[in-house]
Amino acid sequence: MGKLQTSNDYTTGALGVSVVPRRGELGQVESWIEAALSSPIARGKGQFDKFTGIEETNVPAFCLHYRKALHDVGGWDSTFITSQDSDLSMRMKKSGYQLFRSASIQVQMAKRTTLSSWSKMGFRYGFWRTKLVRRHANRLSLRELLPWFGLITTLLMLGLGFIYWYIPIVLYLAVLFSEGIRATLNSMRISHLLGVPLAITILHTSFSVGLLYGLFGKPKSFNDRESNSGNIN
Repeated sequence: MGKLQTSNDYTTGALGVSVVPRRGELGQVESWIEAALSSPIARGKGQFDKFTGIEETNVPAFCLHYRKALHDVGGWDSTFITSQDSDLSMRMKKSGYQLFRSASIQVQMAKRTTLSSWSKMGFRYGFWRTKLVRRHANRLSLRELLPWFGLITTLLMLGLGFIYWYIPIVLYLAVLFSEGIRATLNSMRISHLLGVPLAITILHTSFSVGLLYGLFGKPKSFNDRESNSGNIN
């Protein structure tokens, strides 16, 4: 952190890490989710992104923050149950601070172990992403709107009587199947052939529904971390 501060004229606001899978044997559903998050169609440029070396980023994960930068932007906004780090990072960027992440510093993360908690997490992230975008419009990612774009396009084609209205669905299924094959070859676990596409579909669906509900839903909780099963189940 000190070297970054010196080389960047004391404008470094935070240094994040590389998030890697936890050690040990993964259960079946957890292994599906881990493989899904390694897919380019399921991960973004956030905490599960793969990178090397030290690079500048928008929202570094598990940060070490420069204390002065944290005070300059007013600290954390606790009204965000999720995306507090994104909101803080955006305010730091707007104040002229640079944010970095280092692949040499790693944090092991356990993933969800049930598909129901996976879907709840996806919904929570989608809901709070909309709340975040309403404050920081530059956090909008067009790729996160692709599921809605695909659904609307398919319904329009069907409504207009296009004979091949189902092509977007077929293409989506083909991509999912290819990801299932990739994950199966990488892990040599046959359950990944269907489990990984299922995990990706659940993430796309729950996140997209959460995005929509974030437009009018009230931010009461929507926090699957408060369940009796804890944060990893």
